[in-house]
Amino acid sequence: MSSLTNEDLVLGALLALGGDLDPIHIEDIAVRADEIAPGRFRWQKYTQHINLQSIYKALKDARLRGNVRGKPSAGSCGGRSRELRRLTDGFPLSRE
Repeated sequence: MSSLTNEDLVLGALLALGGDLDPIHIEDIAVRADEIAPGRFRWQKYTQHINLQSIYKALKDARLRGNVRGKPSAGSCGGRSRELRRLTDGFPLSRE
C-alpha cells in the first residue's frame, strides 16, 4: 500500500463510492480513503481525526490531472456549501 500516493488512494475511494456515476461528498471520500489506508490521512497529534486538508490536496492534484471535477452546491446547514467531487468521464479505471 505504501507505493500508492494520496491521490491514488483518494481516487480509489471516490471510485468505490460510485464517484464515476454521481458526485460524492468530500467527507464520505475522506472516510473511505481512511478505511483503505488506515491512519494515512489522520492528524498527527489528534489521531482520531481525519485531516481534510490532505484529502482536499489529493483531490486538487487529481483535478489538475483531469481525473476529478468538483461540484460545489448549496448546502442545507446555514448556507454552507457542500463539497462534492466526481470522477471525470475519461477516468481510466473501471468497475470491472
